[in-house]
Amino acid sequence: MRIPAAFNGLFGIKPTPERVSYRDAANTNPGQNTYRSSVGFISTSVEGLKLGLEAVLETRPWLRDPAVVPIPWRGEVVDEFLARGEKGKGEEGGKKGLKFGVLWKDDTVALHPPVARGLRIVVDAIQKAGHKVR
Repeated sequence: MRIPAAFNGLFGIKPTPERVSYRDAANTNPGQNTYRSSVGFISTSVEGLKLGLEAVLETRPWLRDPAVVPIPWRGEVVDEFLARGEKGKGEEGGKKGLKFGVLWKDDTVALHPPVARGLRIVVDAIQKAGHKVR
């Protein structure tokens, strides 16, 4: 979902596996539990992703597919999260900013210098907007 969306200038969301039902959908790797696939959405806007996921979860798919986790749409959680991410409102008005984790290196692979520079630019912008990066 995310990579095809990114290469086409769209937005994509890949929900946690078993959040959306696989019934009547093709699965390219059934039984593969190491890197699990999930049903997701692609849209021209973040609002479109929200609408799609909300519409599916409002039908309570866990009643028809026991593999789906029975968690309903929680709009208040989404609204709170979106409010925390509003531009320039990280700690303003008592709102907590968002928290981001960045993996700069691991024991096997280091970032290529241009990628590291780009990531530093993103981290600086996130911090200037009032959010935390660790």
